[in-house]
Amino acid sequence: AAVLGIDFGTHWIKAAVARPGFFDVVENEVNDRKTSTTVAFAPPPDPQRVLGKTGLRVLFRKPKQVFIYANHLLGRLAADAATATAANELRDAAYLPFDTVVDEQRGTYRLVLNDTYTLAPEEVVGMVLRYVRDFAAAASKLAPAQLQDCVITVPSYAAVHERQALVNAAELAGLNVVALVSAPSAFAVTYGMEKAPLNETQNLVIVDLGAAALEAAFVSVTNAVNEQKRQE
Repeated sequence: AAVLGIDFGTHWIKAAVARPGFFDVVENEVNDRKTSTTVAFAPPPDPQRVLGKTGLRVLFRKPKQVFIYANHLLGRLAADAATATAANELRDAAYLPFDTVVDEQRGTYRLVLNDTYTLAPEEVVGMVLRYVRDFAAAASKLAPAQLQDCVITVPSYAAVHERQALVNAAELAGLNVVALVSAPSAFAVTYGMEKAPLNETQNLVIVDLGAAALEAAFVSVTNAVNEQKRQE
């Protein structure tokens, strides 16, 4: 069975496929190992959806038709002062070129595409995740249906309802979330597997300088061999 690993950042997303005896960071359709989280729509009458680097190019021509950083609105209530402040700051910095409205039933944000059509953040993030699943499957020579289980990184400060919103977005993309892993924890595991000295404990400070947030974590990594003796 194959598992899709997704490093979901603010601006960029990376993917890897793990199978027995095989692990590789996969490339998208333009041979890049990092993919923009952008989702863009061509204006009517042909509202074609474009993602990744192609969608990012639309940002400079039709900014109102582009959704970027939608994962920062996952599960966040519009009535929350911190959420409203963050959304305003991002918009002022031109990181949120689109308009938002409040979903009266859920109390969350919806992203405005035009006068008659809005999308929930889960829908936009689901589009990105499905896109990632499809190019990862193609790069690994698998059918999309063979790549359903996934592990996704989340910020260490993400609240429970924000994590659940990400799981809901993954379900919209046809993915089954096996685990959500904080970004510093994911780095610590990678370091322990690939670079940590054998049978030695190291204390590390992990700093993740992302596009929208700075995370730091103190971790203790031990790479030990568990020896088992066979008894006759």
